[in-house]
Amino acid sequence: MDHANPFLYRFHYANRVLKYGAPVVLFVFLAITVFAADRFVARQETERDIQETKIVAEQAAIRLEDFFNARLQVVHLLSQTWGNGQNYDRESFTDDALLIQVLFKGFQATNWIDPSGTIQWVVPEADNPNTRGKNVKAIPPAKAVFEKVAITQLPHVTPPIQLFQGYTGIVGYFPVEKAGAFDGVITAVFRTSIVIEEALAKGLLAEHGFTITNNGNPVYRNDAAAAGLNAPVHHDFKVWDQVWTLSLSSHHTVHKPRFGLEWPVTLIALLLAGLLSGLLWMYIKRQDALVIAKEQAEAANIAKSEFLANMSHELRTPLNSVIGFSEILNLETMGPLPDPYKEYSNLIVSSGRHLLETINQILDMSKIEAGEMTLDIRQVHMKDIINEVLILLKADMVKKDIEVRNDTNETHLMLVDPLRVKQALFNVLGNSIKFTNAGSVVVSNHCGAHGHTIIVKDTGIGMTAEEIILAQKPFGQVDNQAYTRQTTGTGLGLSLTKRIMELHGGKLEIFSHPGEGTEVHMTFPPEAGVE
Repeated sequence: MDHANPFLYRFHYANRVLKYGAPVVLFVFLAITVFAADRFVARQETERDIQETKIVAEQAAIRLEDFFNARLQVVHLLSQTWGNGQNYDRESFTDDALLIQVLFKGFQATNWIDPSGTIQWVVPEADNPNTRGKNVKAIPPAKAVFEKVAITQLPHVTPPIQLFQGYTGIVGYFPVEKAGAFDGVITAVFRTSIVIEEALAKGLLAEHGFTITNNGNPVYRNDAAAAGLNAPVHHDFKVWDQVWTLSLSSHHTVHKPRFGLEWPVTLIALLLAGLLSGLLWMYIKRQDALVIAKEQAEAANIAKSEFLANMSHELRTPLNSVIGFSEILNLETMGPLPDPYKEYSNLIVSSGRHLLETINQILDMSKIEAGEMTLDIRQVHMKDIINEVLILLKADMVKKDIEVRNDTNETHLMLVDPLRVKQALFNVLGNSIKFTNAGSVVVSNHCGAHGHTIIVKDTGIGMTAEEIILAQKPFGQVDNQAYTRQTTGTGLGLSLTKRIMELHGGKLEIFSHPGEGTEVHMTFPPEAGVE
């Protein structure tokens, strides 16, 4: 090399640096980039896992709250029945308590405690020996609750306590009155572990360690929580007037990537720097695709979670109580019923079961979104479906001072899925009745070259063009202060109806004006008719 020429020397030096240093710089750059990208994705996955854990915790807390409160509500209603003038004796009390314990798991005992605090009746007595005759005032925690209920005449639930039987449980105290005077309390004694395990029996928290506490005191924990919780998520839920906390562990383990290259292979790594660039591009592209897929799955999961929370809390628990007590009335365990009342209770049971079935069908919304919904096509008369839906909505009609008229003509056979069509018409007709306080709701039909159309017309509150578009979107609810704050619903009815009509090759059309009413057309294609 010619050191005499400084320019030429610097040129060769720079060329050598580029020749031997560029691959090293490229490799180091790629290594840092891969590590940074991997750590970014790991952090994103950790955050998503925590979000998913929050959703699971919310679902589990709602389910636990429903299971405990449904059982307490049943005993509360039993105490109210006593206070409504029912002449209870020990045999009647035993029959009712045993029936409740058959319907709901987790009961240790159902007791009647007289005004002095003495336990007089115990069901089942065989499983709770030496309990009858004891005075709860001899136990300081029980005494405080009993005296509080006696003074306030309000139900109260204890924190988890040690039961007479040796188990940990809770006791619900529900006051009863006789001739306007305090006549003791009915208590519902639960073993907390049985109710918790029953509520979570479907493996909702199978992949998580979790603990349940009340005011910081442990109530329950599963085997996976024995070694402690990793990044726990907390969610409160109410057991009557007590606030419990579910602490759920994230099952995510942060991945810490390492480069295992040794110095002997560095030269090979440098030669493969160009290939690593391409692999890095493929890696980032793949991670981007995973991020997008997970974000889409998250959005669907969050929507489903919100729906489950609303539906479970607003409908499922009270509906189960309505059905359960209507069945008790049908069994005539509290005495014979007059024929009209028995007919009414039968109608309550049948309508309640249909509503519960409809709720479960609504929970299949994800199938429709995924394109997995299939139709069970059969030959049916549309008028038969209309008549069935009107019968199912009979109870709602009675509550409203409006005229509900069926002006449908004789219909020919149609090739449709009767269950889905019934569900769609139930949604449309139910909305018309719900949002009409005066006037009428009329169901009619029209057959022509365009197909078969079911028309539901009401004189209700009506909607604007923007509100019609909103009402047909999933979970879309029209923000009308006069009605939506007084009614409950998921906002899925018209959206599901529209999807069902589209699956049949038909369409849903809504014509409405505020203050004038709404007219809904459910049109099936001509090919759905049977010649």
